[in-house]
Amino acid sequence: MGVLIDAVMSMARAARFRSVRAVLPPDTWFELPGRLRFGMPWPWQQHTEVDAEIVDDTGQAGARVPLGQASAPRTSGEAGVLLWRGDGSLEPYLTDLAGYCRQVYGGPPRSLRWIRLGGVRAVVIEADTANAQRTHRLVAEWGLNHTLHGEFRTPADAADGYRPHLDTMLATWQWA
Repeated sequence: MGVLIDAVMSMARAARFRSVRAVLPPDTWFELPGRLRFGMPWPWQQHTEVDAEIVDDTGQAGARVPLGQASAPRTSGEAGVLLWRGDGSLEPYLTDLAGYCRQVYGGPPRSLRWIRLGGVRAVVIEADTANAQRTHRLVAEWGLNHTLHGEFRTPADAADGYRPHLDTMLATWQWA
């Protein structure tokens, strides 16, 4: 009986991860050859060089190396995406997403989404951050003991208008 209960619980947990629907048509593609690609609506562009530094959960400069970066110009501040690889599995993030959000961003999440990113489990944590920004933090399974992390940042006053852009990127995701 215990095996049956475990199987039902596993199916219930898996069912909460839902696909995201593309809202806008991709205008161009973000590509990391041999790793991943996803569609970006206009006016997003992938950077040829990554000029960002990743800080750890304490705000200190970390050893993580950015994998890729994209941005969309705005008059009220740039909207951007930054991706990097993490060590470990997705499971620790699933146990306390609200606590993780408070630790990283200093406040509770605005929303939490459990999604399928190119078929794998992922979470998106939406939070308001310093400097009048809204961040959508992506954490996804990536191989056996790795995660993919990403931040989609927009000016807070334009964040709702950029949500369809994020959803298009997530919905068109393809792993290599």
